[in-house]
Order: sequence, then C-alpha cells, then structure tokens
Amino acid sequence: MGIHINPHEIHGIVRRTCSAVARTVDTIAKGASDARHMRRAYDELSALSDVELQDIGMIRSDIRAAVAGTYRPTAHASNVLSIDQRARPRSPGRVTQQRGRRSKQMSETEAKVVDVRSLVPAQRHTKIFQLVNELGPGSSFILVNDHDPKPLYYQLEAEYPKQFSWIYLERGPEAWRVEIGKLAKAA
Repeated sequence: MGIHINPHEIHGIVRRTCSAVARTVDTIAKGASDARHMRRAYDELSALSDVELQDIGMIRSDIRAAVAGTYRPTAHASNVLSIDQRARPRSPGRVTQQRGRRSKQMSETEAKVVDVRSLVPAQRHTKIFQLVNELGPGSSFILVNDHDPKPLYYQLEAEYPKQFSWIYLERGPEAWRVEIGKLAKAA
C-alpha cells in the first residue's frame, strides 16, 4: 500500500505556497517602505519652526497625528488641508521645473503679484489656495511673504503633485518672493 500523489497536485501546492511567501515578503517590504516614508515626513515636519507650523495651521503636538493620518484640524488649525503621507513633499530647494528656469509651458505674460504679509496667518493659505485653484494652465502669480513659505510648498505638492511650478525669486530676509504657476500640461 502506497500513497500516490498526483504531480499536478504537488505543482498546485508548491505554486500556492510560493504565492503566499511572495505576498508575505511584499507585505513586509511595503511596511518597511511606509515606515521610512512616515519617518521622513515626521523629520521634515519636526524640522519646521513653530512659526512655519503655525503658518500651515499646526502646532508641534499635531505632528504625530499628521504623519499617522489621523490629524483633524481643530480651532487652532482651521485652514489646514490634509496631507497624504504617500504624497511626500519634496524640498523647496528643488523646483518642480527642471533647473529652476521658467518652463516654455508657462505663459510669457507678466505674473500677478500677491502680497499676503498684511493677512493673519490663518487667512494666508486660504487666500493662496483660492488663487491656485483659479489659475489657468500656463498662468502664474508671484507670492510675497514675510517668511519662507516652505510649508505652503509642502501643501501644494500634496494637493497638486507635479501640477505647479515653484520658483524662488527672492529669499528674504525682509521678504520672500515665489512665482507659483500651473503647468500647462497639468490642465
């Protein structure tokens, strides 16, 4: 009396086992990647000053919740837009356009200048996002602010990934001027 195993059954068992092992390895790799992304986002937000955090409507104790994806704006953060942790912001030193030059896709007309220094911080991002939403393809405006608007860059990149240009025209100490435009190909 011997047990006879069909070769097709063995092949099926091996295939299912290999598939299960591959799914497990993929899950572990994805978890490690997600943990790296979350750590990078935490480090980037932690590196911001209290003024920069306030500019995006957050306080330092909100960072963990923002990175975990459980952050809900409260009274001190009424103008915050949610940031998807997978749409990690890139450094503001890295312009969306190649080599920081105006893209040929951008309109050659003179950009509108918007000075938000007279607005309270809670109103600034609301106003700027309103202007960004109104931008037509290839158009831009110049933002004038009293500090580096790097947190705004992070929010724009999260909301409109690879759809806008960000070019520093002046970097303080009195004023920061940034040309923000909607790329023609992002329409």
